[in-house]
Amino acid sequence: MTELFKTILSQGGTALGVVFALGGLVIILASTVKFATSFPYISGTVKNIGRVKGFLSATLILLGLALFLFAGKNQVENSVIFPNISGDWEYICQESGTQYSHGGISKIEQKMTPYGMQWYLYGTRKWVSKKETNFKPQLLNPPFNWQTSWGAITGENLLRFTYIITTPDGTIEGYAWGTIKGGKSNPHTIEGNFYQLPPFRPMFGTVILRRMSSAEDLKWIPSS
Repeated sequence: MTELFKTILSQGGTALGVVFALGGLVIILASTVKFATSFPYISGTVKNIGRVKGFLSATLILLGLALFLFAGKNQVENSVIFPNISGDWEYICQESGTQYSHGGISKIEQKMTPYGMQWYLYGTRKWVSKKETNFKPQLLNPPFNWQTSWGAITGENLLRFTYIITTPDGTIEGYAWGTIKGGKSNPHTIEGNFYQLPPFRPMFGTVILRRMSSAEDLKWIPSS
């Protein structure tokens, strides 16, 4: 019930605040001599309120301001504050239905734009585990560089991005999305799915990114 009440105030608090504040101003105006002469019915009604009119008008104005500020605060918190995912991340991609996987390291930069929170990723695919090597992880030489062509945080903890991978055999394009784990204050993992688009090496599966505490903090990259 408390969350429902907060949601209602957050969504309609601005309008309610304006209504209450205007109500207080009307009472003040109604108590003036000029206003009373023009509108005797309102003047008579206000006179019946007596000493309460000053307290009532002040209360309505203060309540209106409180509702306005509460609604604005919640709107800012819900629409502007995003998890900070900037930094270094290690990642692994597992193809669905097979034992194939690959992974590497990446760096994420994040900034607010007029169109919402956007972020950019620059990655390096360091290793691959495939059938030809009995699915034993092997270092790539040279590694593949890749980056996002578009990326955005589309919800409180949801991100989506398209990407391009440059390989010796050609360019790969894909799409991925993920859920940010750890909340706004300490995002440490991103889990989701990737879709490597045809015509070149199409595949889909799961992707996991984990925040690195240092350059040596590696979990999935083979040592040799």
